[in-house]
Amino acid sequence: NLTGADLYDVDLTHADLYSADLSGADLQYADLTHADLRFADLTEAYLDYADLTYADFGGAQLTDAEFAYADLTNADLGYTDLTSVSFFGADLTGASLSLSDLTNASFTGADLTSATLLYAYLPGAYMQYADLTGADLEGAYMINTYLGGADLTDVWLYGANLTGSNLQYADLKFAIFSEATVTDANFDDTYWHETMWT
Repeated sequence: NLTGADLYDVDLTHADLYSADLSGADLQYADLTHADLRFADLTEAYLDYADLTYADFGGAQLTDAEFAYADLTNADLGYTDLTSVSFFGADLTGASLSLSDLTNASFTGADLTSATLLYAYLPGAYMQYADLTGADLEGAYMINTYLGGADLTDVWLYGANLTGSNLQYADLKFAIFSEATVTDANFDDTYWHETMWT
Protein backbone atom coordinates (compact mmCIF):
# COMPACT_ATOMS: atom_id res chain seq x y z
CA ASN A 1 0.00 0.00 0.00
CA LEU A 2 1.58 3.25 -1.21
CA THR A 3 -1.26 5.59 -0.28
CA GLY A 4 0.14 9.10 0.16
CA ALA A 5 3.70 7.85 -0.38
CA ASP A 6 6.51 10.35 -0.96
CA LEU A 7 8.04 9.22 -4.26
CA TYR A 8 9.23 12.63 -5.36
CA ASP A 9 11.94 12.39 -8.05
CA VAL A 10 12.24 8.61 -7.58
CA ASP A 11 13.47 6.37 -10.42
CA LEU A 12 10.68 3.88 -11.12
CA THR A 13 11.67 3.00 -14.67
CA HIS A 14 9.95 -0.24 -15.78
CA ALA A 15 8.37 -0.52 -12.30
CA ASP A 16 5.63 -3.11 -11.79
CA LEU A 17 2.86 -1.14 -10.09
CA TYR A 18 -0.01 -3.23 -11.39
CA SER A 19 -3.11 -2.64 -9.25
CA ALA A 20 -1.06 -0.64 -6.72
CA ASP A 21 -2.76 1.84 -4.39
CA LEU A 22 -0.97 5.13 -5.04
CA SER A 23 -3.87 7.40 -4.13
CA GLY A 24 -2.63 10.78 -2.97
CA ALA A 25 1.01 9.81 -3.62
CA ASP A 26 3.61 12.43 -4.54
CA LEU A 27 5.23 11.29 -7.80
CA GLN A 28 6.32 14.69 -8.99
CA TYR A 29 9.46 14.57 -11.16
CA ALA A 30 9.52 10.76 -10.83
CA ASP A 31 10.79 8.66 -13.74
CA LEU A 32 8.05 6.16 -14.60
CA THR A 33 9.18 5.39 -18.13
CA HIS A 34 7.62 2.10 -19.30
CA ALA A 35 6.03 1.62 -15.85
CA ASP A 36 3.12 -0.81 -15.55
CA LEU A 37 0.34 1.11 -13.78
CA ARG A 38 -2.60 -0.91 -15.08
CA PHE A 39 -5.57 -0.90 -12.72
CA ALA A 40 -3.61 1.17 -10.21
CA ASP A 41 -5.42 3.67 -7.99
CA LEU A 42 -3.86 7.11 -8.51
CA THR A 43 -6.79 9.14 -7.23
CA GLU A 44 -5.57 12.65 -6.30
CA ALA A 45 -1.95 11.64 -6.98
CA TYR A 46 0.59 14.29 -7.95
CA LEU A 47 2.54 13.48 -11.11
CA ASP A 48 3.56 16.98 -12.16
CA TYR A 49 6.72 17.02 -14.30
CA ALA A 50 6.96 13.21 -14.12
CA ASP A 51 8.41 11.23 -17.03
CA LEU A 52 5.67 8.78 -18.01
CA THR A 53 6.87 7.96 -21.50
CA TYR A 54 5.32 4.67 -22.65
CA ALA A 55 3.72 4.14 -19.21
CA ASP A 56 0.66 1.86 -19.24
CA PHE A 57 -2.32 3.13 -17.23
CA GLY A 58 -4.92 0.79 -18.73
CA GLY A 59 -7.94 0.55 -16.43
CA ALA A 60 -6.39 2.81 -13.79
CA GLN A 61 -8.35 5.13 -11.49
CA LEU A 62 -6.95 8.66 -11.91
CA THR A 63 -9.76 10.93 -10.70
CA ASP A 64 -8.46 14.39 -9.70
CA ALA A 65 -4.82 13.45 -10.39
CA GLU A 66 -2.36 16.17 -11.44
CA PHE A 67 -0.14 15.77 -14.53
CA ALA A 68 0.96 19.38 -15.07
CA TYR A 69 3.89 19.49 -17.52
CA ALA A 70 4.30 15.72 -17.32
CA ASP A 71 5.78 13.81 -20.27
CA LEU A 72 3.17 11.26 -21.34
CA THR A 73 4.55 10.66 -24.82
CA ASN A 74 3.10 7.40 -26.19
CA ALA A 75 1.56 6.57 -22.81
CA ASP A 76 -1.47 4.27 -22.73
CA LEU A 77 -4.34 5.92 -20.87
CA GLY A 78 -7.11 3.97 -22.59
CA TYR A 79 -10.14 2.70 -20.64
CA THR A 80 -9.20 4.83 -17.62
CA ASP A 81 -11.16 7.13 -15.32
CA LEU A 82 -9.60 10.56 -15.84
CA THR A 83 -12.44 12.63 -14.39
CA SER A 84 -11.28 16.16 -13.47
CA VAL A 85 -7.62 15.30 -14.15
CA SER A 86 -5.29 18.20 -14.95
CA PHE A 87 -2.95 17.79 -17.92
CA PHE A 88 -1.98 21.46 -17.93
CA GLY A 89 0.96 21.93 -20.32
CA ALA A 90 1.55 18.15 -20.47
CA ASP A 91 3.08 16.37 -23.47
CA LEU A 92 0.66 13.68 -24.65
CA THR A 93 2.14 13.25 -28.11
CA GLY A 94 1.04 9.90 -29.52
CA ALA A 95 -0.74 8.95 -26.30
CA SER A 96 -3.82 6.73 -26.28
CA LEU A 97 -6.89 7.95 -24.39
CA SER A 98 -9.49 5.92 -26.26
CA LEU A 99 -12.71 5.06 -24.41
CA SER A 100 -11.54 6.95 -21.32
CA ASP A 101 -13.73 9.14 -19.12
CA LEU A 102 -12.31 12.66 -19.33
CA THR A 103 -15.28 14.52 -17.87
CA ASN A 104 -14.18 18.03 -16.82
CA ALA A 105 -10.51 17.19 -17.48
CA SER A 106 -8.17 20.09 -18.24
CA PHE A 107 -5.81 20.02 -21.21
CA THR A 108 -5.00 23.72 -21.31
CA GLY A 109 -1.84 24.21 -23.36
CA ALA A 110 -1.27 20.45 -23.60
CA ASP A 111 0.34 18.81 -26.64
CA LEU A 112 -1.92 16.05 -27.98
CA THR A 113 -0.29 15.78 -31.40
CA SER A 114 -1.23 12.47 -33.03
CA ALA A 115 -2.98 11.30 -29.84
CA THR A 116 -5.77 8.74 -30.11
CA LEU A 117 -9.05 9.54 -28.36
CA LEU A 118 -11.45 7.15 -30.08
CA TYR A 119 -14.89 7.35 -28.46
CA ALA A 120 -13.41 9.21 -25.50
CA TYR A 121 -15.92 10.83 -23.12
CA LEU A 122 -15.05 14.54 -22.85
CA PRO A 123 -18.09 16.52 -21.63
CA GLY A 124 -17.03 19.79 -20.07
CA ALA A 125 -13.36 19.14 -20.79
CA TYR A 126 -11.21 22.26 -21.03
CA MET A 127 -8.82 22.18 -24.01
CA GLN A 128 -8.00 25.84 -24.44
CA TYR A 129 -4.92 26.35 -26.65
CA ALA A 130 -4.25 22.61 -26.74
CA ASP A 131 -2.39 21.26 -29.79
CA LEU A 132 -4.46 18.44 -31.25
CA THR A 133 -2.74 18.32 -34.64
CA GLY A 134 -3.41 14.99 -36.31
CA ALA A 135 -5.32 13.60 -33.31
CA ASP A 136 -8.01 10.95 -33.81
CA LEU A 137 -11.27 11.84 -32.04
CA GLU A 138 -13.60 9.59 -33.98
CA GLY A 139 -16.89 9.14 -32.13
CA ALA A 140 -15.72 11.26 -29.20
CA TYR A 141 -18.44 12.65 -26.91
CA MET A 142 -17.51 16.31 -26.58
CA ILE A 143 -20.67 18.03 -25.36
CA ASN A 144 -19.89 21.48 -23.92
CA THR A 145 -16.16 20.93 -24.41
CA TYR A 146 -14.09 24.13 -24.51
CA LEU A 147 -11.65 24.22 -27.44
CA GLY A 148 -11.03 27.96 -27.64
CA GLY A 149 -7.82 28.73 -29.54
CA ALA A 150 -7.00 25.03 -29.92
CA ASP A 151 -5.05 23.74 -32.93
CA LEU A 152 -7.26 21.15 -34.62
CA THR A 153 -5.22 20.92 -37.81
CA ASP A 154 -5.83 17.62 -39.59
CA VAL A 155 -7.93 16.29 -36.69
CA TRP A 156 -10.27 13.37 -37.39
CA LEU A 157 -13.65 14.07 -35.76
CA TYR A 158 -15.75 11.62 -37.74
CA GLY A 159 -19.02 10.99 -35.92
CA ALA A 160 -18.00 13.04 -32.89
CA ASN A 161 -20.63 14.87 -30.85
CA LEU A 162 -19.64 18.51 -30.33
CA THR A 163 -23.05 19.79 -29.24
CA GLY A 164 -22.68 23.10 -27.41
CA SER A 165 -18.89 23.08 -27.63
CA ASN A 166 -16.90 26.29 -27.92
CA LEU A 167 -14.32 26.32 -30.73
CA GLN A 168 -13.86 30.08 -30.93
CA TYR A 169 -10.50 31.04 -32.48
CA ALA A 170 -9.65 27.37 -33.12
CA ASP A 171 -7.54 26.40 -36.14
CA LEU A 172 -9.61 23.90 -38.15
CA LYS A 173 -7.59 23.59 -41.36
CA PHE A 174 -7.76 20.11 -42.91
CA ALA A 175 -9.96 18.92 -40.01
CA ILE A 176 -12.58 16.29 -40.82
CA PHE A 177 -16.04 16.75 -39.27
CA SER A 178 -17.86 14.18 -41.41
CA GLU A 179 -20.99 12.82 -39.66
CA ALA A 180 -20.16 14.95 -36.60
CA THR A 181 -22.90 16.65 -34.57
CA VAL A 182 -22.19 20.35 -34.08
CA THR A 183 -25.57 21.62 -32.85
CA ASP A 184 -25.20 24.95 -31.01
CA ALA A 185 -21.37 24.75 -31.22
CA ASN A 186 -19.55 28.08 -31.38
CA PHE A 187 -17.35 28.44 -34.47
CA ASP A 188 -16.82 32.21 -34.21
CA ASP A 189 -13.50 33.42 -35.61
CA THR A 190 -12.29 29.90 -36.45
CA TYR A 191 -9.84 29.32 -39.29
CA TRP A 192 -10.99 26.96 -42.05
CA HIS A 193 -8.93 25.71 -44.95
CA GLU A 194 -9.98 22.53 -46.74
CA THR A 195 -12.01 21.62 -43.66
CA MET A 196 -14.30 18.69 -44.48
CA TRP A 197 -17.91 18.60 -43.30
CA THR A 198 -19.43 15.78 -45.36
